Amino acid sequence: MRQQGRLTEWNDDRGFGFIEPLHGGFRVFVHISEFPRDKRRPIAMDLVTYTVDRDDQNRPRAREVLFLAPTRPARIAQPAVAASRGLPLALVVSALLLAMAVIAAQFVGGGQVNETHPVLSPSTSTDEAVASAFREQRSGVQVAGEGVVTRVLPDDTDGGRHQRFIVRLASGHTLLVAHNIDVAPRLTSLEPGDSVAFFGVYEWNSEGGVIHWTHHDPSGQHTAGWLKHNGVAYQ
Repeated sequence: MRQQGRLTEWNDDRGFGFIEPLHGGFRVFVHISEFPRDKRRPIAMDLVTYTVDRDDQNRPRAREVLFLAPTRPARIAQPAVAASRGLPLALVVSALLLAMAVIAAQFVGGGQVNETHPVLSPSTSTDEAVASAFREQRSGVQVAGEGVVTRVLPDDTDGGRHQRFIVRLASGHTLLVAHNIDVAPRLTSLEPGDSVAFFGVYEWNSEGGVIHWTHHDPSGQHTAGWLKHNGVAYQ
């Protein structure tokens, strides 16, 4: 079964990256060999379709990846042109409002994909937002907050290298932080009990969720995230 997703991370020098499903779920590893050879090179934030398979170590990876052409919004007739053809002004205004409604519906209903993740409003606490996303099994939610490190894990070296550790929020909810150290500096001298502030994207899983995109986007197309530890920002 083919799925639609976004290439949220891509290392062109090494020829691999990660795809996140558009409708939520776990991101999957993808290699350059799965893209069409007669097309352009992939870049971060490309929209694609793909199937999911397992490698020799039973890890999920994307197969048969194809670029997904973006939906183009309908062109809006210019009032001056319409008026020059003798159409009544009221009819011109109605046509403009209808065209604007169509374009707005494309953005809201999925006709065109918004390039940014939803961001917390200032009045919404991180704990509430994470708890809501966890209950509703939502992914792709931009969150900012702070937690206490409860466990430092070995680096994830499957594809891009990620420094991993678990933080506990004030509510008691725990999150896995996966910080891409191929793109951003490693947090130094990280120990259990340390306080770490974060700004990144929440991805749901049954164990509480993952925070990633805690770094800048080399292509400049994704909201830049960060981590702060001992007064130092890592981005």
